[in-house]
Amino acid sequence: VTTRTKNLFVELTGTHFKLVNQVLVLLATSLVERGGKLEGVEVVTKKGRVVTPVLEKREMKLSVPKCNSLLGLSLSAREVASLLGRMGYGVREVGKDFVVLNVPPYRTDILHEVDLIEDVAIAYGYENFVPELPNLATIGGELEIERFSSSLRELVIGLGYQEVMLPILSSREKQEKFAAIEGLVTLANPVSKLYDCLRVSLLPGLLGFLALNKHLELPQRIFELGDVVVVDEKEETRTRSVRKLALATCDSDVGYEAIASDVDAILSSLEMRYRLLPCENANFIRGRCAEIRVKNESIGVMGEVNPSLLEDYEIWVPVVMAELDVTKLCEITRT
Repeated sequence: VTTRTKNLFVELTGTHFKLVNQVLVLLATSLVERGGKLEGVEVVTKKGRVVTPVLEKREMKLSVPKCNSLLGLSLSAREVASLLGRMGYGVREVGKDFVVLNVPPYRTDILHEVDLIEDVAIAYGYENFVPELPNLATIGGELEIERFSSSLRELVIGLGYQEVMLPILSSREKQEKFAAIEGLVTLANPVSKLYDCLRVSLLPGLLGFLALNKHLELPQRIFELGDVVVVDEKEETRTRSVRKLALATCDSDVGYEAIASDVDAILSSLEMRYRLLPCENANFIRGRCAEIRVKNESIGVMGEVNPSLLEDYEIWVPVVMAELDVTKLCEITRT
């Protein structure tokens, strides 16, 4: 194809005729708009013969009152017809409170009456709309848990941690590597085994992240502040979202005291008095982990990760981790 080419034969291949035809129509009408002349090609299929591109004529009816209601305008039917004419529609009929239109074949994005109303707004000009305050009895605002999470995030970043954001979908295999994890919410029809359940803990994701980045220089200090989903039969959906904070430090000589000092810095900054209790958790080294309690309520756990668990992730240096229940911490700050 050169600047002197006058005849073009366009061929498209696909598995869905309607979609292939839509692409062909877009391409062909774009060339016609630039001065080309369109000629059809007869294609023999198993269902018979068809001349392509198939330029379907579609009629749609637009309610003028509905258009004005959604846009907050007072346009007449003739004004609506004029605006849509400028957008390339063919106007077939103009009634008292409706307009009948011919939709151009290349407008494959027009699926509903609302799409026509959007084009009316575009032709009218967004800059011509007069801003109005919504007639609502309340004013939107940031949720308390979000404000608390933002403060907590800044605090952890100040301790030298780098934030990571991992998907809430996880794999059952990864989640069940952690011995203390149970009650997973699984998907009925997962697309992949990599994402067949909702995470109930942030710790597996952080360990997986460290495993993928073990070629980078040490120490590595990462955290995630995000939601997990737990089973709760009292809820309508029988599940409940819980905000959690997880910390992880990977270094050649890191130990329990490192994660304990960071957790102490976080809780002290929140002016929370806490207690540490010995706990039996197979994910951590026995005697090198602790349950964290605030006001006699368990809000998390921390410790040195069990070497057998690290071996599963092919991590060959010590790792210390902590996980705190941010939802509970936020509730405690209110009392």
